[in-house]
Amino acid sequence: MKALALERDGRRLTRHRELWQYVADLSRQLGNGQLRRLWQMANSMHANFYEGWATAEYVKDALGDVRAFVGRLRQLRPHRA
Repeated sequence: MKALALERDGRRLTRHRELWQYVADLSRQLGNGQLRRLWQMANSMHANFYEGWATAEYVKDALGDVRAFVGRLRQLRPHRA
């Protein structure tokens, strides 16, 4: 998300709140609430990496959402000529 904000908008996001706000703003601009939901799942799995709270079943279920989120971010990158 940090790389996308810098690449798309020249914004350097340094705080967690800035990341969440950027996703919310981008989601609103695109008219796509799913982006927020996918971000929440990816963020949850990021926290789980350090804390180990989720069972393997939860992680397996989340994998598709995280892949979808990363794919969506790739689509949002500005195209370079």
